[in-house]
Amino acid sequence: MSDDAFGGSEDVCWDTIQRGCTAPMAGMGGRGGPDLANWVPAQLEWLMLSRTVGGGKPFMRVLPQGDDREAIVAAVQERLGSRWIGARLPVNDAQRQLASRRAPGAPSKCGASLPLFWPRWSR
Repeated sequence: MSDDAFGGSEDVCWDTIQRGCTAPMAGMGGRGGPDLANWVPAQLEWLMLSRTVGGGKPFMRVLPQGDDREAIVAAVQERLGSRWIGARLPVNDAQRQLASRRAPGAPSKCGASLPLFWPRWSR
């Protein structure tokens, strides 16, 4: 799978993913939010992936909504199998579980980066 933002890209090899999950977080739109365009969502859901040692930096990107979200989550969940932690976990819980669910003696990385666009998926 790859992430493409403004012409740059980050490839994420499946075998470098240690654990994965999704986590929702309040967006800027919606009730009580600033006066923004209607396309700004009230909630964002993130795909979060911890990486193996030497596998690169952690991966965290906003998922699209609707059928695209369902297809991406199903594909990642299927591909990760037992390494899939769960969907729609609270962000802090997701980060804690991604960091703690690692092979004994193998440090894991989990962090955040601000997404610009959704990744293009390749198999």
